[in-house]
Amino acid sequence: MLLAALILVTLAGALAACQPKTGSKAPDFKLEGIDGKEYTLSSFRGKVVLLDFFTTWCRPCRAMMPRLAELRSKHPTEDFVVISVNLGESMEKARDFAEKEGMSWIVLVDPSGAVGRAYGVRAIPTLVLVDRDGVVAWTRVGLTSVAEISKQVSRLLGEPSQQAQEDAAETLSPRPAGGGLMALLLPAALAVLAAVVAVALLRRK
Repeated sequence: MLLAALILVTLAGALAACQPKTGSKAPDFKLEGIDGKEYTLSSFRGKVVLLDFFTTWCRPCRAMMPRLAELRSKHPTEDFVVISVNLGESMEKARDFAEKEGMSWIVLVDPSGAVGRAYGVRAIPTLVLVDRDGVVAWTRVGLTSVAEISKQVSRLLGEPSQQAQEDAAETLSPRPAGGGLMALLLPAALAVLAAVVAVALLRRK
């Protein structure tokens, strides 16, 4: 048991050491997309880029696809680009998978896995967020929530976070104190009070 634990700790440490380091230059690459075009990371300089390393047989990768679609809808700006990189599979398999999963963003194929190795990918899905200067700004391994990714994307784009937007909306449209019922009763109470005061003044006259 002790030996097994030591092996697991060693493997975990090795995997962590292989992961892309934040603050380091993101390795450039040239890969072909399922649309037949060639893409390089450097061509997106000036934009925030999310790299999603995946395979077609990975269940968490498949579960990640609707989240990436939602993420793009949250950040529709042209300054944010999502690129999914298929590792070690054929162009045909990657294309069929993308069509089936509704992947409307850029999908590239890394048949030899060279780009994945350059980014230290040892588990999938692996997400790597690259800032406008081509520097690795954030990484995550495994199925990740839209909220967590969106927070990092907003930070790099200079956008207010979702929570900040909700707080701002609350400030601009504050809820009536006491709830909706109080909001309805207060005007009526004021009207009654005004009528009582008017009657009192008339009686004094």
